[in-house]
Amino acid sequence: MAGHQEIASERFPPLNKFQGRQEFPSSWLGVRSPAVQASNKIKAAILGAIALTPLPCYRHSFSGRKLFGGRCTFSDGIAVSFGEAHTPPLMQDIIVSEQDKKWLDILALKFESNEKAVRRQIKALEYFYRAWELEPSERFPILCMALDAIFGDVSFATKAVVDSVRNTLGSQLNELRLRHLMELRASVIHGGAPDVYDSSKYNSYYDDYEVDPIRDLQLIVASCLRAKIFDGALKVHSDPNAKAIADAQARGIIPKNLSRNTILEEGE
Repeated sequence: MAGHQEIASERFPPLNKFQGRQEFPSSWLGVRSPAVQASNKIKAAILGAIALTPLPCYRHSFSGRKLFGGRCTFSDGIAVSFGEAHTPPLMQDIIVSEQDKKWLDILALKFESNEKAVRRQIKALEYFYRAWELEPSERFPILCMALDAIFGDVSFATKAVVDSVRNTLGSQLNELRLRHLMELRASVIHGGAPDVYDSSKYNSYYDDYEVDPIRDLQLIVASCLRAKIFDGALKVHSDPNAKAIADAQARGIIPKNLSRNTILEEGE
């Protein structure tokens, strides 16, 4: 086990005497677990929760910047490896601050629980993480799995999912629109269409509401995860470009009303 004096936390690998390739991370994620496989699952759940914090317009807005990934394991000895980045290359950095402490504490307690319902919640976060960097059509079925996980039954009929979502987010949700969205979910999950774009229900939804149903599903799933897992403690971060947008609107460069006809508010 490395002593404190051997650790160089400003670089990766974080070892003072390491002479090989070095990178300089902007953040670290530390996980305590009995095995690498368990660490990866915990990492996925934590980063799935982190993915809930940006506004929807930033969550899947990626840049061309290069990120690195790696793992340094401290056990009887030290093992180091480089690999794929653990998060997609976001256009806007996610800043974890004091406002996130409450939901991080909630998540830490859930990792210690053996309750079946809580374990489903952790799996739902893993699904959400898995969907993060995917293209929209590939993201859709994974988001469906996250929704099924949070409500505890992968064989849920459309009505049961609609009822569960409305019970979680409020009966003010348009039931007919939500049913149409869940019927598209059922079409993809149960073999009616190998790709969400192949389903006639996709075109029907777009024609009726003039919004991409994939975007609407993202809003529903993210809101359900925050409500069911964190009881509202996980708040969406404020817009990092709010001042620039307000200035541009004041100057008439962009319109003041940028809202879309989404199933929920874009701020979720």
